Amino acid sequence: MAQNFLNVKIISPTQTIFEGKVLSISSVNSTGKFDILPFHANFITLVQKNPVILRVKKKGNEGKISKAFALDQFFERDVAEVKYDFDTAIIFTKDNFVKIYTNIQPQF
Repeated sequence: MAQNFLNVKIISPTQTIFEGKVLSISSVNSTGKFDILPFHANFITLVQKNPVILRVKKKGNEGKISKAFALDQFFERDVAEVKYDFDTAIIFTKDNFVKIYTNIQPQF
């Protein structure tokens, strides 16, 4: 069975902020809104002063997989949003893994 989730890790220079499975990621970069879904093409982007929103299964439903799961996701019955506000974040996606590097201090 195919994995219908992304493995996500949010990393700052001093700690791991989040690590887990998510259903999708949304944010805004310099060209507009974007979403990252399972099996997304390789992707890298810079997000500045826009929230990064992770959609995760609601607590207590982690082990429950039903035939209607995709429909539940579509209607967001089983989904919670977790919002992170970062000044700057680099989002890197490859092979169903997403790494988000944040609190980076540019050296210009």
